[in-house]
Amino acid sequence: VSWYGYSENAKRILTSSLSFSQGKSVFPEEFITSMPKSIDKINGSVPRVLTLNKKDYNCRVQPILAGSTNHGYIIIPEIISDLKTQEHIGLSISVPILALEFLRIQQEEELRVRIRGNFFDDLIDSNITSEDAVINLARINGIEPFKPYVCIVIDVKEDKNAKMNDSERMEFKKSELARNFYQIAYGMNRSVISVRRSSLIVI
Repeated sequence: VSWYGYSENAKRILTSSLSFSQGKSVFPEEFITSMPKSIDKINGSVPRVLTLNKKDYNCRVQPILAGSTNHGYIIIPEIISDLKTQEHIGLSISVPILALEFLRIQQEEELRVRIRGNFFDDLIDSNITSEDAVINLARINGIEPFKPYVCIVIDVKEDKNAKMNDSERMEFKKSELARNFYQIAYGMNRSVISVRRSSLIVI
């Protein structure tokens, strides 16, 4: 959240109306569900109405696109005034910069997941023979070896009615499962580690 350019009154309206609690969505549910669906056809920001304290405010919603992937949205409530031409230009310039940053974060996370998966494979196959090596590698992968963990193994079953191909369907389901667990853990101030193997996801 950035308050740049907002008056004190506008800040009060936003801070008193939006939720900034850990594990909760910032914006109201009805506003989130109004987000654009066909993002590949969007050129520039789109207008939306944000209801705060029973009063409607115009806002601009700009998808952060990298190719066909949507990494999120830039949401600018127009509480003070509508965006000017130069502000629209600045908004469009910021999109590819943010998209590249999201892509970098995604690639780093994919690398961490691959390294973590290799660690678990080596651990299960008894390829790590030194206890010190196990402890050090566990900590590198975000695991505290002397704390208790709960392990859940989920087998993602085939959905015969799915329109996606097998690989896309598997990855989508596993991503959704992991995301749900992360959201639950985030709300409880707990940590979660997920590893994907074939049709299985280990939480």
